[in-house]
Amino acid sequence: MAVNVLSWNEALKRGHEPRLYSYAAGDIPLGNVEATLDFKIWAQKVMGIGCYFTKMETGKKFLLTVYCHRSGAYKINGSAIDFSSCPTNELYQLIIRSDFKSGRIYFTVV
Repeated sequence: MAVNVLSWNEALKRGHEPRLYSYAAGDIPLGNVEATLDFKIWAQKVMGIGCYFTKMETGKKFLLTVYCHRSGAYKINGSAIDFSSCPTNELYQLIIRSDFKSGRIYFTVV
């Protein structure tokens, strides 16, 4: 599958509103979450992809980042999904957890 990650400007031109998606740890839903992957944008300062999700149950919009693995793939440990080419506008089953000491958010795709 071809890479389907957008640049910031390209996302805006296509009508996406990244500012509506929160990345603050306290705003990210935790636990088992059904969410639609609305769109993806290349991260600006790290080797990563910003994944913009909407929680199905509540409509809450949030942002999770997938970092580049040593292999060059944008995968989460334990998942076969490469976020550089996975489909958008599809439903994903996420398990989202927080490391309260560091404030980091971790997630897996079921």
